[in-house]
Amino acid sequence: MQNLILLTIVFIAVLLLSLGMTALMRQYSLRKRMVDIPNERSSHSQPTPRGGGVSITIIFILSSFIIHSLDLISTNHLLALSGGGLLVGLIGWLDDHYDIPAFWRAAVYLLAATWAVVWADGMPVFHLGDLEFQLSIYGMIPAIVAIAWLTNLYNFMDGTDALAAIEAISTAVFASVLFYLEAQTGYSLLCVILVLATTGFLYWNLPPARIFMGDVGSCVIGFVFGTLALIGENTATLPVAIWIILLAVFIYDATLTLLMRIFRRERWYSAHRSHAYQRLVQMGMSHGQLALSVLFINMVFLWPLAWLVYVTPEATVMVLLVLSIIMTGIWGSIQIRFSRTGNGRKNETG
Repeated sequence: MQNLILLTIVFIAVLLLSLGMTALMRQYSLRKRMVDIPNERSSHSQPTPRGGGVSITIIFILSSFIIHSLDLISTNHLLALSGGGLLVGLIGWLDDHYDIPAFWRAAVYLLAATWAVVWADGMPVFHLGDLEFQLSIYGMIPAIVAIAWLTNLYNFMDGTDALAAIEAISTAVFASVLFYLEAQTGYSLLCVILVLATTGFLYWNLPPARIFMGDVGSCVIGFVFGTLALIGENTATLPVAIWIILLAVFIYDATLTLLMRIFRRERWYSAHRSHAYQRLVQMGMSHGQLALSVLFINMVFLWPLAWLVYVTPEATVMVLLVLSIIMTGIWGSIQIRFSRTGNGRKNETG
């Protein structure tokens, strides 16, 4: 009972700390003129300060040290999460201030991913349900690429009010439950901390947003999810497949959009508004409606699929195949509908 009371106090403190830190960051951003000015590639219409995700990053990293001090996560995993998180958070903080070139940001993401993979012992074995692939040292390469890509794509998907925060909260909530069921208390608590820290930020990011998450928040969340997925895979608790399902909205939209732009020979590395979620906003969906729709999809569709894979691992391949067909179909229908509304040429920024 005492432990429950103590945890409740800690959780409330984390939520309030996030609320307060985000408020302070908003004042700092306004004073330093760290403001996103709307342009033809924007999904917002008012100048808005950025960098609010620094509260999420600081709280999560500090909490990881506290949880480690309680012997609830290993030293190697602490270093993987906190060391890589600091690298990603630092380059994100600098980018929110000075607009760092994409090449240098990508280099840091790869460096942070490499750091995380090394400390998390690589990915010598990859499980796809009841299938097992022995990768040995070569498993480090796809693990590094995947974490770096998830770091980057989470930033790509942070383009409308509340969307990235809602995705982080819904993903971390379900992951926390599964980690708890696997007796991984430390990682369950880390996910709860991420939920509460993001919720405190979300208060300021609800439409119309009073501050944006910025790279310092969105990229760190993507990195954390990628690293936790690797840890879950290596500890045989939460395999990568479950994380792919939980993050499917972001993963499929960002990846399919990138492939589409490469196929069209567009400048895929430049800013654009070609993602399916951006198309929906351009076609009239409000930021609030979009965020709630993603929350609905996660809870009603993706959570049950993740649970199915968790309790019936042998169904993993079939679930991922069906998921890919459905998500690709939804993404394609949105892109086609957008092109047929007459907004396609007018809004294309390739």
